[in-house]
Amino acid sequence: MNTVINTVTGAVSIDSLTTVLPHEHLLINLGNQYSGKKVYGVDGENDKVSLENLGLLRRDCYILRDNLLLDSTETATDEVLWFKRAGGGAIVDVTPCGVGRDVKALREISLKTGVQIIAGTALYTHDAIPEYLEKMSVEELADFFVSELCEGIEGTDIKAGVIGEIGTSTEIYPVEERALRAAALANLKTGAPILIHTYPWGKLGLKALDIIAEYGVDMRSVCICHVDVKFDVDYIKAIMDRGAWVEFDDFGKEFYIVTKPGEFAGGAFASDVERVRMLDRLCRDGYADRILASNDICLKMLLHKHGGFGYDHMLSNIRPMMECEGMCEEHISQIIDKNPIEFLKGR
Repeated sequence: MNTVINTVTGAVSIDSLTTVLPHEHLLINLGNQYSGKKVYGVDGENDKVSLENLGLLRRDCYILRDNLLLDSTETATDEVLWFKRAGGGAIVDVTPCGVGRDVKALREISLKTGVQIIAGTALYTHDAIPEYLEKMSVEELADFFVSELCEGIEGTDIKAGVIGEIGTSTEIYPVEERALRAAALANLKTGAPILIHTYPWGKLGLKALDIIAEYGVDMRSVCICHVDVKFDVDYIKAIMDRGAWVEFDDFGKEFYIVTKPGEFAGGAFASDVERVRMLDRLCRDGYADRILASNDICLKMLLHKHGGFGYDHMLSNIRPMMECEGMCEEHISQIIDKNPIEFLKGR
């Protein structure tokens, strides 16, 4: 079990962390998910997120390339301060290399806000991996992850604290499988916990666990992300029954996307109140100690600056919603206060 974790400003005791968001992005470029869909009144390539197109984005967040880009350190700093004022203490930024990760900027944000930030090491989905990493073997990728965890990221002395988010897609592509296997090896060498990105409308979390399990990884150090877009209770419970964590990390995202074959998005997102009610059900069924919850902010429209709920959403809005929906305080505290810290301790 880990007692210390790397933050972007140095190693700290895990038990010293308070109110941790376990899955966020302060800077990221998800241009690979841009739909290119033609929508009346929107120039998807060139328009910026604005009040005029916010209604359209609330239907389909993938129609505007600018919405998929978080690249302002100043804006990120302001947004993190909202989280701090709400009582937040730490953020796990799981942006993989190749999609806008900037650990120097993360350190600057942490120093300016006083919020601890934990960076990740990972490859994202097959369509967003730098060519030099895409060609690496399992062993070479494992060495890459271990290097970023133990030595530093991209020539800096800033070390990753988690392995993630490791990307998988509508299927697990060969390079994604290599990354999963490398993550398993890196976990065995370092004890760093693993977060696995799954296609939000898919059910490949169990297959990803099968791959990880081949190496004898303790499932208590593995989390399957994005299980709260389209609920499948049996699937969610099956993951937790394996000993792994599940993550409800789409709070604040309530999109209704009309899709066509071949498009990235697979349909509607659950609403926040539906997420809370599902959490309550799972807690009552005895799974309160296997669940993480976060916002996974990766879109401009989710920031306060652009009309969203911000990183403080879990504290300012969802915690009160949990109370109003009748969740007991023990379960609320377990999910928001205790579980992220327990997850970071890993095996």
